[in-house]
Amino acid sequence: MILFMEYSGKGKRGGERYNARLHSFLVSKFPNTKPEKLTKIPLEISSPVKHARYSLGMVKNYNPDLVVLDISSGCRNVLAVRWMKKRKKRVMVIVQGQRMEFKYDNALLKLVVHHCENYLLKNSDIVLVNSKFTASQVRKRVSMNVPVLIAYPGLWLSVMPSKKTNVLIENKVRINLLFVGECTKVKGLKFLIEALCFLKDLDFGLDIVGWYSPDSPYFRNIATIISRNNLDEKVRFHGFVDNHSLFDFYAKCTILVMPSLSEGYGMVLAEALCFGLPIVASKAGAIPEMVVDGVNAILVKPGDSQALAEAIRALASDRALREKMSKANLERSKTLPQWDDFDRVLETRLGPIIENLTGLKPGL
Repeated sequence: MILFMEYSGKGKRGGERYNARLHSFLVSKFPNTKPEKLTKIPLEISSPVKHARYSLGMVKNYNPDLVVLDISSGCRNVLAVRWMKKRKKRVMVIVQGQRMEFKYDNALLKLVVHHCENYLLKNSDIVLVNSKFTASQVRKRVSMNVPVLIAYPGLWLSVMPSKKTNVLIENKVRINLLFVGECTKVKGLKFLIEALCFLKDLDFGLDIVGWYSPDSPYFRNIATIISRNNLDEKVRFHGFVDNHSLFDFYAKCTILVMPSLSEGYGMVLAEALCFGLPIVASKAGAIPEMVVDGVNAILVKPGDSQALAEAIRALASDRALREKMSKANLERSKTLPQWDDFDRVLETRLGPIIENLTGLKPGL
């Protein structure tokens, strides 16, 4: 049987969609991967040690032929993987790009997380990734004979509004900036807030859509920058919203800004392309794989607040450039991967590899 280990998160849309689609494939292909095997760690199990013991208990209880886990589980699955490998069982790791070490400032903690990630990858038998960039990073850390499969995520375009043009083309003075993502270090929101300090002469508003913790040091630092620079009336935090509310934000947006330090794929970029939004983004991770600098977006060096401000100003002050980029992005959206493409990779490549490694047969 196959045991799919997944953890309760903070509502990550892209990552959860990806894993849910993979789980659906495994259940349909290998029915012994039952839906109830989709393991959600109880919220009361909060410490890494308790997580690790819980995961170990799961593999001991089910004794699977293959365990599937996400690299973001970090240290929590090390004991489970060790138990599996001692019994010559198989391990599949999902990597969606963002390394956990970005979340920590403590050097020792970063080192521990990095070693845990390396342990999971070096003991993996299959790795599934979501972009060429992620694949290039993973191949440096796995054995040469381990297959690294690229399966790009798709979009549920059917739930998007039929009107994909946006109000930025209209003759409006106010610039509506949009940031979509968690308020965490890897998403680079701090650099966007710093960039706004160079743009006080512009009439703009910034909507920040995505999970955030008011008590986190990172958020408090951002809140301090906003307050000290009198940006309180220009910056609005909306928290996590449903898809239809998110699409309303896209429809009202003038410029999407993605200042990430790393991106494994860039689902937000894909959605923005479908709305024909002009984009300012950092040249990090898989972002250059998704958009072409000067055509679909203005790309800047990651972590450079002043360059970010200059790029925003360039788009905000040039309506013709925004129109040109909007048209290019609507065209680019037509070539984005779909979930059917994702399913095809799983069916033609992942399925046979699992059969060969585990001896499991489809339908059994």
